Amino acid sequence: MLRPGLRYARLAAHVRAEADREHRLAELRADHERRVKQEAEETRRHNAEIKQFERDFRAGDPEAVAQYFTLVLDSAAYPEGFPHLSRIIYRPEPKEIVVDYQLPGQDVVPSERGYRYIQKRDALDPLSRPAKEIRDWYASLIAQVALRTLRDVFGVNFPDLVEKATFSGYVETKDKATGQPIKPYLISVSATRETYAGLVLADLDPVICVKQRLGALVSPHPYDLEAVRPWWISRRCSSSSRSLRAWTPWPASTVDPICSI
Repeated sequence: MLRPGLRYARLAAHVRAEADREHRLAELRADHERRVKQEAEETRRHNAEIKQFERDFRAGDPEAVAQYFTLVLDSAAYPEGFPHLSRIIYRPEPKEIVVDYQLPGQDVVPSERGYRYIQKRDALDPLSRPAKEIRDWYASLIAQVALRTLRDVFGVNFPDLVEKATFSGYVETKDKATGQPIKPYLISVSATRETYAGLVLADLDPVICVKQRLGALVSPHPYDLEAVRPWWISRRCSSSSRSLRAWTPWPASTVDPICSI
């Protein structure tokens, strides 16, 4: 049998331990409630931002519309090797989306068209793809990216906001004469929603379509990086549109945006 003093000491220790446990429990409960309130506030604020973003978009706010279409284009799936980088502005007056898009380089087209097995050496020798075929494939790829981007833009069914889309595609490369980085534009094309709706993508030739049907500015030699002047530069020089004038152009090594060119 425990002595009274020892029994009381153990009882006191138990009471203290229980008090400590209840204190820690109260702290944990308070911390949990604080986190719940914080997460609820963050959720409320996030939902409010989404609703405000939706209101701004439907109201035709240029920044909100550009941001929305940036999300649309960023979500588009492309093969490995595509940069997937774009800049977008929205021009409310003509209801136009203007897209500045980085195209893949020529190396995205495989230089080998196949392989031949050499039994004597037990090896595979590459079969080179003809230079003309590489150039044709690259020209077709550029046209396809332009048409795909226009499709993604017009696929957003808000005709009251977007009636026209302009796509300008450039590549990041080095100037063979100077070694300096450049961004030559290889294609620039505009289309209205009505015009694009008349295209049957599965049955058309991309290069013929952008040139003849859509009147695109296309590099005559895209594989050799012969640049064209994108539509948005011409409009920036001649238009009073604040959005285009506020669009900072690429560095001078890219393309000279001087209006007198």
